[in-house]
Amino acid sequence: MIDMKRKLAVFLFALAMLLLLCACKHEHTYSEWEIVVNATCTESGFITHSCTDCGMAENKTVAALGHKEEAIPAKAATCTEEGLTEGVLCSRCGVILTEQKSVAKIDHTTTVIAAKAPTCTEDGNKEGSSCSVCGEVFSEPEVIPKLGHSLKTVKGKAATCTEDGISDGQQCTVCNTVVTEQKTINALGHKYTSKVTKAATCLEKGVKTFTCSNCGKSYTEALSLTKYEASDLYKKLEKSVGEILIYDANGKELGIGSCFVISADGKVVTNYHVIDNAYSAKIYLGDKTYNVTSVLAFDANKDLAVIKINASGLTPLTTCTLTPQTGATVYAIGSSRGLTSTFTKGIVTHATRVLGGVTFVQHDAAISNGNSGGPLVNEYAEVIGINTLFITDSQNLNLAVSIKELNSLTYGTPMTLEQMQQSKGAYARQKVINWLKVNGEVNDEYFDYYDEYQGYLFNLYYDTEIDSLVIFIVYEADDGAKAYHFINLDESPYEFDLTLEFNSDTSCRGTGYINPKTFTTSTKLTLSYFDSYDEVKADFAELASSISMIGVAWFDLFLMEGLTGLSIADFGFTAFEY
Repeated sequence: MIDMKRKLAVFLFALAMLLLLCACKHEHTYSEWEIVVNATCTESGFITHSCTDCGMAENKTVAALGHKEEAIPAKAATCTEEGLTEGVLCSRCGVILTEQKSVAKIDHTTTVIAAKAPTCTEDGNKEGSSCSVCGEVFSEPEVIPKLGHSLKTVKGKAATCTEDGISDGQQCTVCNTVVTEQKTINALGHKYTSKVTKAATCLEKGVKTFTCSNCGKSYTEALSLTKYEASDLYKKLEKSVGEILIYDANGKELGIGSCFVISADGKVVTNYHVIDNAYSAKIYLGDKTYNVTSVLAFDANKDLAVIKINASGLTPLTTCTLTPQTGATVYAIGSSRGLTSTFTKGIVTHATRVLGGVTFVQHDAAISNGNSGGPLVNEYAEVIGINTLFITDSQNLNLAVSIKELNSLTYGTPMTLEQMQQSKGAYARQKVINWLKVNGEVNDEYFDYYDEYQGYLFNLYYDTEIDSLVIFIVYEADDGAKAYHFINLDESPYEFDLTLEFNSDTSCRGTGYINPKTFTTSTKLTLSYFDSYDEVKADFAELASSISMIGVAWFDLFLMEGLTGLSIADFGFTAFEY
């Protein structure tokens, strides 16, 4: 019914337009075409336009468009859903030209999900199953956690001073994956520090060693002695030279002297005469005061002593045993008349002055009372002598015990100053020897002193070759017989040796020992050796006792008169009275 109406309208409109066309006689001017009925895929359309002057219309039929085919994609069947075949539709009007048909779903195809071993970095799984077509999982495979790396250290190499090193690394022992990469460590380069491993002396060059703190490699350089200007030399010496104050048994100050340090732990050198009467002493060294704790070594003849203070980290002076050159510059430092650290300059006026068997360095660097025990040094700050004495009625004629003599001291058991005073035997013996060297007659290796008393000839002598102090007594009787009696004062008990000479062809000899602790005027000595008849042995021993008593009595008088303050008690004769 609708189509009929549509056809009728078209017809009537066409008829009207035809009538207008036939009626109009001018040139028509038409407007744009207008769509009256749109053409479709299956039906024609209708368009018209009219003259703008007379309105006469003109119409046209537009042919049907025809379908524009478009494929409807097929859908594959799955294990769970049906599929569809391909279809066709018109993309203009949407009319289905070819219907899609159903495709039956397909069956599952079961396949095994393979087991997978875990690795260090990935999880593994146990065996499972699924459909190979649609992927549906029937049996979920159980997860096996990843193992994680099992690490081992890949040892590096330390860098040296000259070669690069490499740092430690880490690698998995299972999968060999490098977890921590090794890195290059640059060569360290030598780092040298220096140390004087052998000090230079006047006898030989020193050694300065340079050692790398990284690799231990070392090299050395030779060191020569440093020659100092006077002001620099003083600075180097002053902290090692001290003043020593000595006190008697009652703590009364007796005097002062000088001293110097020879070891970092407190060994100090001075003259023996500085401490010979001391029961205690103090040393002033820089801004510190130290008590003298012990005497380590001494020699009254050489007038040297090594004493000890409780100290550490001191600066010892170096010594030079090379014989100095006469004319060489020298310096003296000490407490001249109590003026601490007095510093003087001079030259060596005689390099090896030997007096009483002791070698001295003679010089003209000014010294005074109080300098005793202080050092005499060369321009290299080396001690070459120990200032000991000066001759008052001369022009700077001064003597220092050669430092070589210090090396000859014998170190015994350390003793306090008080203990040293109590061991007067050695002290007294040395005083006698010193007296003989000054006052005795020199005869080759002997120093002799002669005296006569009540018909006896006394000879006190010191044998330098064997270091022996002896009382020699000679007595001549009216009948011409002579007695030669020796008392050796070297070591208690004292050995005696008596020889009786009756004439040039007849004599007898006996020896024995005197115990000074028990010897009195009535002591009867015994003989350890006798070379004559037993019948006269007792008489010989009695004669030896008498002459020994006379010899000891004379020696006591000699000590009291010649060496004030000494007696035979100092030689151990504590029981002897006359």
